[in-house]
Amino acid sequence: MNDPISTWERVKIVNNRVSELLIYNWRIENIPDNFSNLTELTLLSLYGNTNLNYPDNISSLTKLEELNLGKIYISRIPNFVFTIPNLTKLKVQTNEELTTYDTRINNFNLNLIWYQENKLPFSELEKIESKNISNTWILPQRNSVIGNDTIVYYQSSYHLIAPDTTNNNVYKWYKDGNLISDEINNNLIVNEDGQYNCVITNTRYTGFNVSSANINITNNTEFLNDSLILVKLFNENIYNKLEWPLPNNNNNVLLKNWKGITHSGFQGDKISTVQISNSNIYFIPKQFNSINRIDSLDVSSNHLNFDQLYGIKNITVNSYLSYSPQKNVGKESSIGFEDTALTIDVDKSVTDTSGRNQYQWYKDNIIITGANQRTYTTSEIGTYHCEITNPDFPDLTLYQNNIFIFDQNLFNQDSTIVRQISESNIGNTLGWNLNDPISTWNGVNLRGGRVNGLHLTNKNLSNLPTNINNLDKLDSLNVSNNNINTLPITWNSLTELTYLDFSENQVSTIPLELYSLSNITHLNISNNIIAVFDDSISNLILLDFFDVSNNLFTFDDLLLVNKDNITSFNYTPQGLAGQEQFIGTAGIIEISVDATVDPYVTTNSYQWFYERNIIIGETERTYTVNNQYGIYHVTISNLELPGLTLRTSDINVTPEATFVTDSLALITLLDGNPNHQLDWITTTPVGSWEGIKVDGLSTRVIFIDVWSKNLDTFPSSLATLDSLHEINFGSNNLTSLPQELDQLSALEYANFSNNHLTFVELNKVQIDTSYNFVYQNQKNIGEESTTVTLENGFNYLIVPDDSKTSDDNFQWYRNGDVINGATSDSLRVNNIGEYNYTIVNPHYPDALLSSFSITVDGEVTSINDGKESIIKVFPNPSNALIHVQTISSIYISDISIYSTNGSEMYSVVKTSMSLNNWELNISSLSKGVYIMKIVTNNDIINIKIQKN
Repeated sequence: MNDPISTWERVKIVNNRVSELLIYNWRIENIPDNFSNLTELTLLSLYGNTNLNYPDNISSLTKLEELNLGKIYISRIPNFVFTIPNLTKLKVQTNEELTTYDTRINNFNLNLIWYQENKLPFSELEKIESKNISNTWILPQRNSVIGNDTIVYYQSSYHLIAPDTTNNNVYKWYKDGNLISDEINNNLIVNEDGQYNCVITNTRYTGFNVSSANINITNNTEFLNDSLILVKLFNENIYNKLEWPLPNNNNNVLLKNWKGITHSGFQGDKISTVQISNSNIYFIPKQFNSINRIDSLDVSSNHLNFDQLYGIKNITVNSYLSYSPQKNVGKESSIGFEDTALTIDVDKSVTDTSGRNQYQWYKDNIIITGANQRTYTTSEIGTYHCEITNPDFPDLTLYQNNIFIFDQNLFNQDSTIVRQISESNIGNTLGWNLNDPISTWNGVNLRGGRVNGLHLTNKNLSNLPTNINNLDKLDSLNVSNNNINTLPITWNSLTELTYLDFSENQVSTIPLELYSLSNITHLNISNNIIAVFDDSISNLILLDFFDVSNNLFTFDDLLLVNKDNITSFNYTPQGLAGQEQFIGTAGIIEISVDATVDPYVTTNSYQWFYERNIIIGETERTYTVNNQYGIYHVTISNLELPGLTLRTSDINVTPEATFVTDSLALITLLDGNPNHQLDWITTTPVGSWEGIKVDGLSTRVIFIDVWSKNLDTFPSSLATLDSLHEINFGSNNLTSLPQELDQLSALEYANFSNNHLTFVELNKVQIDTSYNFVYQNQKNIGEESTTVTLENGFNYLIVPDDSKTSDDNFQWYRNGDVINGATSDSLRVNNIGEYNYTIVNPHYPDALLSSFSITVDGEVTSINDGKESIIKVFPNPSNALIHVQTISSIYISDISIYSTNGSEMYSVVKTSMSLNNWELNISSLSKGVYIMKIVTNNDIINIKIQKN
């Protein structure tokens, strides 16, 4: 492409313009749109480019003289050719699809034309030669077939014409591939089925032939006749159910598309099957007998009587003929009987042109002997029908529909009951004119002179007659979409009732007798306010449709229904389950699904919600609320009734004040412990205080947990909390408990561990120590930082009486070491050091109490040396009680307490236990050193004592 264009093969350049372009057999596929710019082109050859696409708008090749379009497989001369004004040579040879000569070529002054190796018929070749172009090539041509194979239907004959006509043509006609002798004209009249074609040769143009396409000739007279008879059948039965798409043109009937008709679709074939049973056919055209030789004919379950069936009697059916049964004859009718005999007749639609019909009358399905005429006269009430037969059609019995001769009195009774529906419902929209016959009242169905159906939906009814039970022939009752809130009590006589619908009302209770109507198959009670089924719902064993949706049923009632036998059981959705609850609580309270909702169903699944948000993990029937006020609800499901989720009515939980005495008792705990670490906001509900639980129902405090809150005092007022179940005062600083603790009669658990409590205090807790009483790990007991000074080389350490019980066992220690044998409640000491004691008690096997350390120093505190052998003062120091004991020969007559300088005497409580044993309570004294003056029968002894 980089070389000069003058060097390119098959391109000729004159005056720097392309004048000749020979691009034959180069597999070129596209000629560009700007090809017309080659305005100096005089010769163009496109021969052999079999997939060539060319634009039709090449219009500027005004100097082009020779064009070769051979073998590019065109079927027509391209339009652009006819825009070239100076064309003298045109070559369109070897295009197999080129079958015509384009007469526009006549507008050129051609001196050469090539049209050979195409498929031109003889008449087209004559057109070319008639132009006398000096250099014409038209031979050879390829054998060609003109037209496409066709199918032609005819009734008597058909006229065939050869597809090419010229003076030198020779015609040969063929039928089914065989030459038809003596038929040498360009047309042929045929009256036999077969495949025809014509082969044409020409005495002038030899070496090839032209043939017509195959023409398949078929006589469709029988098919068309059958088709027109079926169309007539369709048209004469105006209300048929044939579902046949009738054509606008009877010559284009596609029977193979007709329901019940079997046909190949080829019009030379006859219909093979006519299956038109149950198609609401009343008439059969007389011409139907001409539909002959079919395989199967079924006209059963229509409305054909014997006269009509004679229309098919002569049809030859190869394998299957069915005309039985036929629909019942006539309509049901009712005649009221009072006194005069009545004559009844077979319906007029049953004609008897043949005179061969036979009749038999029945009463209440029992044959009436001798009743063999078309009419029958009777004076008896009952249900009559006639059966008609004909010996020419032995498989068919026609049944006259029932004629009811009814008791006029029962008819009047039914009419009166129905009339009450209108009269007792003021403002109804029934639209009845009570002066007209009941048969004209909209929604009232009669059968046999009795009311058998009431369809009174959306008629603004508020009640039904209490004696509706007397409509004992009623088989369907529909009073849906009204305002009925109470149904009649009595239903037991409605034994023929199969359809009952009282949906869209305000009914709350199903009468018990309704459950006895065991023939009901359709029951719709949806959109009422019914909440309960009786167990006898199981009596309705024939139910096929049951709609109980949009009521107030819960699973315990729905599970009573034997749903396995019901085709359609609609039970979802249901309204809110249970009543709305309003619960006031001072703290903790257990709330529950309404007790009336499924109390005995064990297969339900529950889910609690608070303020419409799911409470994760709360899936029991009950839920414990702890000071979380608001609106709760529960959803309930059951795998046995999938698709239904019940929702309870709201459970409203609101705050309520705690029992006043309990509140005040807790306030004393605050007030009595100024160093407490309790985070109680006393302006909020008690149940919200840290560590406090209040029973929401009784408003009593039931739980206290004040673990490690730096409490020093347990006020006696807490003993008034007689609903208290659990108490936890562990890890505080308690040294004593009130005696009134035994008033906590409801106490089930107590924790006083890790305080300063002795067994004397622990005994005040009246609870089982082995399980629900936690008392271990007590801190040191007794007085902290106690110092005792040896007097005359010794002194006594004594466990205070208020810190010991009769079951206690003691052990004394000095400087952390056990003092062997020191296991009493007192210890005589004559060495300085750090002393303490421990106490165990068999009632508290896991507890070991240990006292604070007692410091014994060596300072002499005695004023009267040498008296220690006859008198003992202990404990000294002391914070409360001091004991004074003498030997048996020394009697105490008085004891006084003075300041150390003897200037002031102090009043203390003195108790003479015996002549040798006194007890003083110095708890009222301030801390310090005092002089104790002991008056005996032998002497006056002064002893220094210390008050801690």
